[in-house]
Amino acid sequence: MKFAAKAKTLAVELALEDAAQADAVAGLPGQDAQAMTAAETKAIDAAHEEVKKEVQGVNDCRLAAHKALDECQSTLDKAGEARRGIEAETPPTRKNLSRLEEERDRASAAYTAFKSKHRLTREASRDDRITQVTWAIVVAVIESMVNSYFYLPISDLGLLGGFFTAGFVSVVNVAFAFLGGALGLRFLGHIEPSKKLGGVVALIACLSICVLVIALSALLRGHVDALGAAGGLDTGTLFDSAWEASLASFAAQDVWALFSSLNSFLLTFVGALCAVVGFWKGWAYDDPYPGFGNAYRHKEQTQQDYDDAQEEVEDAQREWRDEHRRKLHSEAGRLTEAANSMQAARIGFDKSIGDARGIGGEAALLAKELLSVYRQENLKIRAAPAPRYFDEFPPSSDFASFDADIEIAAQALAEVQAQVQRMAESCNGEQKAIQRALDLTPDVSP
Repeated sequence: MKFAAKAKTLAVELALEDAAQADAVAGLPGQDAQAMTAAETKAIDAAHEEVKKEVQGVNDCRLAAHKALDECQSTLDKAGEARRGIEAETPPTRKNLSRLEEERDRASAAYTAFKSKHRLTREASRDDRITQVTWAIVVAVIESMVNSYFYLPISDLGLLGGFFTAGFVSVVNVAFAFLGGALGLRFLGHIEPSKKLGGVVALIACLSICVLVIALSALLRGHVDALGAAGGLDTGTLFDSAWEASLASFAAQDVWALFSSLNSFLLTFVGALCAVVGFWKGWAYDDPYPGFGNAYRHKEQTQQDYDDAQEEVEDAQREWRDEHRRKLHSEAGRLTEAANSMQAARIGFDKSIGDARGIGGEAALLAKELLSVYRQENLKIRAAPAPRYFDEFPPSSDFASFDADIEIAAQALAEVQAQVQRMAESCNGEQKAIQRALDLTPDVSP
């Protein structure tokens, strides 16, 4: 309420009331002074009510400031307690990580010791064993498909029978060639004589079986061609006769019989080629030096197990660290909001006191002006001296309680400002403590 602006309107009403009063008491000099007019009373009462509202507003702001202080203190206590709880948390760990590290170190030491013991200066071969086995199977299948054509005339089942016969021969040929490479060729370079001898025996045995299979296959096909050209033999008789002739040629070590026909030559060539590939894939199945591949794979597996476990721990710790920081940031944000609310309440309290003082001064001034106008008008129509209370201005005392209330509020403001200052320092200290906790959050990156 702007009392300075309202005073003019009230003054006009007061002038009208005074004029009416002057007419009423004209010619009556002994008449006592009249009571205050309705306009005057109304104006003073309105001013008094307005300042009482301002006092109530100041009290409300004071309560709001104390409430904000209490809330800030509660938030500060909770933030400190939460921070201490967060700082007490420990990053997640994995109990068997040290055990995996020990296993990795032992495997690495064993690998190094293997190299030193067997005088190996290179690293172990990293070829995929499944790939070598797959190639051996592919070679056996290809040989079966090629040879099935050559076995077609000696099978009652036609092409299907030739394929099964050729498949059996090819699998035996490639399988023993593969074993000869894996158990024979690889052991020829072993440092231990006993294992080297075992490799020689395995190589000779597998090579002999391959030679036997290829030779009998080629001899059988060659005699089939020779007997078939003579004619007069059915499939069963032709096979039996050719088989007996093949055994006789093998026993006589008739090497030239392997090339007696184009078909027998091709069977010998295909079988030998597939056997060579089988020996090669068997030799490449693992590291050429026996046992070296196992040592290497064990070392790599333990390293992989350790890396996986370490990565799992790091992921868990990274999640913990992010959650740890998120909690601290959350507490810092809550504390900042509480401090801002507290400062805003203090500023509002301060402003309400300033506004109340201004309005109270205007109200008191208005009351005095109205009384002054009233008394001057009454003095004009009175012949006797004015009553003594004309100089005391008794209605002005209505504002005395207001002044006292404002003084109390001002003292309370000083107390609130001191509390706010102390609380702000406490909040600032807690914010620094939260920041230190953030800075000290362990970095779990590898």
